[in-house]
Amino acid sequence: MRSSRATQCCCPLSEQIAHKNAITFNLSTIVIITQLAQLKNLGHITVFFCKPAILNTVFFKLLAGTVTMKKLAYFALTLLISNVLQADTLGGIFFGAYGWQQQYGGYIEDLDASNTAIAQLDFENDLGLNDDNGNAIYAAIEHGLPLLPNIKVQHTTIEINGSNTLMRSIEFDNQTFSINDNVNTESDLTHSDATFYYQIFDSVVSLDLGLTARWYDGFISVDNSTTPAQQNFNVVIPLVYAASRVNLPLTGLFAAVSFNALSVNDSSVVDYNVSLGFESEFGLGLEGGYRSMDLSLDDIENIDAELTVEGGYLGLFYHF
Repeated sequence: MRSSRATQCCCPLSEQIAHKNAITFNLSTIVIITQLAQLKNLGHITVFFCKPAILNTVFFKLLAGTVTMKKLAYFALTLLISNVLQADTLGGIFFGAYGWQQQYGGYIEDLDASNTAIAQLDFENDLGLNDDNGNAIYAAIEHGLPLLPNIKVQHTTIEINGSNTLMRSIEFDNQTFSINDNVNTESDLTHSDATFYYQIFDSVVSLDLGLTARWYDGFISVDNSTTPAQQNFNVVIPLVYAASRVNLPLTGLFAAVSFNALSVNDSSVVDYNVSLGFESEFGLGLEGGYRSMDLSLDDIENIDAELTVEGGYLGLFYHF
C-alpha cells in the first residue's frame, strides 16, 4: 500500500558530511531512502539505504561507500524505469457499462462497382442512417505485478437501421438501386478491444499508456425487398492507447479522458472520450461524457469509407 510518510533514517551522518538532498523511491513494499551528502573537498557521494519502519526500522546496507555522479545517475535511472514499469502498485478490478447515444455521418464506397459515379453512398442522405442507441461493457484488471501490463477488455455495440427513398441511383456490392426505390439499410460496426497498458503514475493525476488490439467484425447491407447487397469486413487493428484521470481529493469527483488511435497510409482510426464522474467510497460510480469514433478506410477489403459515430453517454461502474 502506498504511503506518503517517509521512513526516518537512524544512521547519522558524520559531522564531516554536509546533508544535501533526499529522494524517496516506492518499490512495492520497500522504501529506499538515499541520503546524498557532499564530502568536504571530495568529488564523490556517500549513499546509504534503509529498510521501512514496518521491518522494525532496522537498516540494511545494499550499497555502501562512494560512487561517482555518473554511476549514481545510472542507478537512479534504473530505479525510475523499474518503478514506471510496475503495472499498478495499488491494484484493482473494474467493471462498467454505459449507454451511448450515437449519431452517424459519412459515406461508404464500393471499389468493385462497375459505375464509380454512383458508387459512393452517403449514410444520411442516401441510406437514411442518422442516429441510434448503442452500448459498451468493459472490465479491467490492474494487478500490481512488475513488468506485466494491466489488461482492459471492452465490447462496443454499434448497430443502426435506416430506410430512405432514393433521390438518385446508387450501386453497392454490384447491385444497382434506382431512383425512387425504397431501400432498407443495416450497418454493424460492433467491435471488441483488448488493451494492455502500464500505469505511468497514479496520484491525484493518473496516466496510462499502452496498446489496443481492436477487432471489427461487421457489415453494411442495402436492399429494396427484391435486390439484397451486403459488404462484410473482418479486421484487427492495432491502436496506441492513452488515458488520464484527475481526481478531486476528498470528494470522489473526477475528470477523465481516453484515446485510441492509429494512422497508416490513408487509413486511420481515432476514438476518444472525455467524461466527468463520481466514485463513492464503496467503489460504485457514475460516469457521463462524450465519445467520438472517426473511421477512415482506404481500400480495405475493396471498401473506401469515411465514418463518424459520436454522441453522449452515461453509465455505471464498480471498482473493487
